[in-house]
Amino acid sequence: MSMAVFDELKLCREEGGLIEIYTSSDDRFSVGMIIDVNDDFFTYSALDPRGVFDGIRLGFTDTVHRICKKSRHLDRINVLLKLYNRKSFPELFRCFSDADPVMFLNTAKKTGIPVSVCLNGSGGYDMTGFVVSANESSFEIENIALSSAMVMGTEIISTDSISYICCGGIDEQILFDLKRADFII
Repeated sequence: MSMAVFDELKLCREEGGLIEIYTSSDDRFSVGMIIDVNDDFFTYSALDPRGVFDGIRLGFTDTVHRICKKSRHLDRINVLLKLYNRKSFPELFRCFSDADPVMFLNTAKKTGIPVSVCLNGSGGYDMTGFVVSANESSFEIENIALSSAMVMGTEIISTDSISYICCGGIDEQILFDLKRADFII
């Protein structure tokens, strides 16, 4: 990532507006509001194309290669946010504001909010579940299959292998509700 993009991420955090965040080599992007950024990581409140909150995400700053602060797409999402009086960052998720993966995972454990984890090079979420423990070198997660609501096992994963972490997105919301209903086996 260039210093210009890094400086722009920090400026976007200060300004607080919605941006398009490009992290892949194609034209796919995420829309969100930067919550925190440091030399290694950034967190943002993600929104789906309908302007609905789609989780807090933590990723590596060096994966960001482009930022867009003004587009018709962003204008449309801002209109939907105002039209439906939606918030881009629900109060429940304010505790996930630090751009630090260990703090992020430990907050998920403490609050009982599930996470989805994408590992380096996979291109998609590899597991969704509840954090059992996390430290500087590894984390342990109870991996749950969303389709069956079954525990697939507990996995220990190197913290260095994390590409992205998400909490509060639709998959995590479903899993949270299923656990509350005591449906997970």
